[in-house]
Parts: sequence; C-alpha cells; structure tokens
Amino acid sequence: LISTSAGWCTACIEEQPALEALYNSRNEKGLEVMVALFQDATYMPATPMLAQQWKEQYGLNLTVVVDPAAPTGDLEFALSPYYNTDLTPMNMLIDLESMTILEVTLGWDENRMTSIIDAML
Repeated sequence: LISTSAGWCTACIEEQPALEALYNSRNEKGLEVMVALFQDATYMPATPMLAQQWKEQYGLNLTVVVDPAAPTGDLEFALSPYYNTDLTPMNMLIDLESMTILEVTLGWDENRMTSIIDAML
C-alpha cells in the first residue's frame, strides 16, 4: 500500500494512525505500507529530513519516503501521473509479485481498503 502525503494535508495527517494500525496488524501476513511525502507544510518539495521528522512525529514503524520533484523543477512528482496532487491523500494498492496496481483511491476508505487487503492476504 502506497499512500501519498503532504505536510499541508490535514486528511493525510489524520490518516497516519490508521495506516500504522493497518501495517502493525497485517505486516506479518505480508502487507507493506509506504508513505510517500511530496511536499512540506509550505508546499515546497519534501526532503529526507521531513520524511524522518514525519516518521518520528507520528510514531510510524512503516516506511516513509520522499517523492521528489522532477529535476526540471516543474514539481512533477513520480506518483503524480496516478492522481491530482491537490486531492490528497492518494492510496494505491499494488500486488508486489505482479507489480499490478489493484486499487487507486483518493482519501482514506478504511473499510474498503481493509477488505481488499484481507482478501489478498
């Protein structure tokens, strides 16, 4: 499960405990969860320092990475082809064996995502 987040996104911040709980309850069964930060609270591209602070601030055991802007400086993020970065969080469920995108949702629908994940595990 990849979840995009930004420092300015209230819904993203509110989602962190649910992502952590999902990770903790299903990681032993094979679920991996990764948060990809693309901007800080001032809409600047995320940095590795922000990723570390995010992980510490929200007490996360799951992986937190930076989705860097393109080197051209046009703020095109690696995951942006899959969603509108103004509509965060985006959650993408991927089958790691086939690298198939199974689900892309905007916002956090815990019941739907949990149902899909449980069916796969």
